[in-house]
Amino acid sequence: LTLVGLTALVVGGVGVANAVRAYLDGKRGVIATFKSLGASGGFVFTVYLMQILLIAGLGIVLGLILGAAMPFVASALLQSVIPVPAQGGFYPGALAMAALFGLLVTLAFALLPLGRARDVPATALFREMGFESRGLPRLPYAGAALAIVVALAALAILSANDYRIASIFVGATVFAFLVLRLVAVLVQWAARKSPRVRSVSLRLALGNIHRPGALTPSVVLSLGLGLTLLVTLALIDGNLRRQISGSLPERAPNFF
Repeated sequence: LTLVGLTALVVGGVGVANAVRAYLDGKRGVIATFKSLGASGGFVFTVYLMQILLIAGLGIVLGLILGAAMPFVASALLQSVIPVPAQGGFYPGALAMAALFGLLVTLAFALLPLGRARDVPATALFREMGFESRGLPRLPYAGAALAIVVALAALAILSANDYRIASIFVGATVFAFLVLRLVAVLVQWAARKSPRVRSVSLRLALGNIHRPGALTPSVVLSLGLGLTLLVTLALIDGNLRRQISGSLPERAPNFF
């Protein structure tokens, strides 16, 4: 269940990256004004990083409150359904681990778009060309994001009951990222090499798939990871049902 929850966090992290990019794109004029008035790239990075951390902190606190309350609510609702007493509990260690996972995922997916915004010149921002640059940001920001990803993977492995399964999960997640990135590149290549069509709307749609700064990689990654999560949950549910039904005799008593 921890790994399933971490998968949901990774899917949400992709959404965080898209949201940060869209938010910075909406603040293009503000960032350009800051830089025109002499603000350094580090100042811009710090300002928007603090904003993102405040929003993430609020979301983490709300999530912890809901997560801490759900066992008590579920135990009250399930008393008339299951034949054994259901008792909720408060586990500060688990809540602290969840908060740490949420913070690391937020930082891992927010540093790259923030690092790109830091180095965009004011002239490019005023021409509305700022956030369409490709490639990674400066080495400190890319290195910090990579270090956070490594820390997140290590934390997921060390906090799991079975290190082998957790290691396979981390490797599968990295492999899924690479495969989906390759799929996005192939989709953009196919759109770029497609023959010219007469329909204007279809031609514009194909052009937006492969244009500089297109969201095709993010969309493919989000959809792919979301589908992967749904398939994972379906497989877990099917395996649990099969194990429970397979371990019961054909004529099992209904009371012990």
